[in-house]
Amino acid sequence: MGVIDGIELGLSYIQRGLGVVIPLALLITISYQVFYKYALKGKKELNYQYFLLGIMSLCYAIVVICAVFLDRGTNARVVVLHPFSTYGEAWGLASLQQWKNIILNFILFIPLGVIMPLWGRKWKRGYKVFFFALFTTLLIEVSQFISMTGVSDIDDVIGNVWGAMIGYGIVRMFQERQLPLKRYIKKSIVWLSPLFLAIIMFCSLYSIYQTKDFGNMASFYMYNAHMNNRSITFNDMDELPNQANVYRKVVNENINEDLVEAIFAEYGLTIEERIVHDNEVTYRSYDHILTIWIDYNNYYLDLTYTNDVEESDGNAKIIIEALSDLGFILDEHYRVGYIESSYHTAAQVYFNHDFLEDHTVLGELTCILNKDGLFNDIVYRLNNCESITTFDLKSLEQVKNDLKAGHFNQTYLENEENHIHVLDIELDYLRDSKGFYQPIYIVTTENGFIVVDAKV
Repeated sequence: MGVIDGIELGLSYIQRGLGVVIPLALLITISYQVFYKYALKGKKELNYQYFLLGIMSLCYAIVVICAVFLDRGTNARVVVLHPFSTYGEAWGLASLQQWKNIILNFILFIPLGVIMPLWGRKWKRGYKVFFFALFTTLLIEVSQFISMTGVSDIDDVIGNVWGAMIGYGIVRMFQERQLPLKRYIKKSIVWLSPLFLAIIMFCSLYSIYQTKDFGNMASFYMYNAHMNNRSITFNDMDELPNQANVYRKVVNENINEDLVEAIFAEYGLTIEERIVHDNEVTYRSYDHILTIWIDYNNYYLDLTYTNDVEESDGNAKIIIEALSDLGFILDEHYRVGYIESSYHTAAQVYFNHDFLEDHTVLGELTCILNKDGLFNDIVYRLNNCESITTFDLKSLEQVKNDLKAGHFNQTYLENEENHIHVLDIELDYLRDSKGFYQPIYIVTTENGFIVVDAKV
């Protein structure tokens, strides 16, 4: 969910809250003025300060209920009790969306910390706000567990209470402006300490990330996987490589709009429509006979040609030449395989990176050639990479010890039984959050796979 989508969703929750409290406020006001004051001759005055505060509190409660229960169905009762595990996941993926979700947990309860001290002296004590916020967020997490809406996560509790204390500190600083200056400064530092700590934490994480030579890995873990009640055995395997390169993607300048125009010309068509979304562009001909989509972040390309022409069983040379005619230049290290299915035989172009030391190509290019010498489908997912540096790798024995100790992400055990049998361990590459391809080990088991960091 993008920022705009998040704002729109938040505004829709506020609208729902206002849709309830505005009619209710009107009903109470009319009842007070017409029935109580006029008909019953009541003498008590309505305290409009607390009346408006109550309306605000009710509107906020409705917003919170919508935020934590609507569109959150998981159809499962999921509990996460590891503190800061979501922070570790967001760090490993360097996922802006996940960091947004973490920050939203803070923001969601800031109004609670602001509203409570406004109810009078009773709620001006920080510990009362703390325990009320803790009770409220625990009630939400238990309700989510019972109703199977969302994930009951200890990090939600931490973020909610932290956010409430930020709001409390801000409002108390404004409420006590009449204090002597020295005392006011000391108390303000205490009141604002939750805000300062949050700023320091997020700024420190950002600074550490920016100064790292390489990005974070999706295989990053903060807590060891639970291996206490699991046994693990291994097939006989050869020793693993001692070293591996780290690669950086080289921009494929051939994937551009000039290439798109050349392809359309080769098909005898022209570009009639361009659809731009972020860094992705879709090009279409009249009646959408030919569609080309390009992701300009990764320089990936998809081609779909809907003119009904029978597929060709062309050999590797014909396919390579046809790709070259369209502008896809492939060198001698490529080889062509075939994917058989009930619908068609697709040519799949591979790259044998064992031949090269200073650079490699990761990914694949899948295509279906028709008898007119044109392609019905192309899925281009090749990344040209150059070597940046070399890392020493873990030995087979070290990887086995990592597996036995649970030095990997817990999520890889979701499909595993109490006994794990490892079939094979292979060197592979995973793209980190800064675009570098770092070496990892893919551990293939009878029920799935586990990713282990290959670097020593």
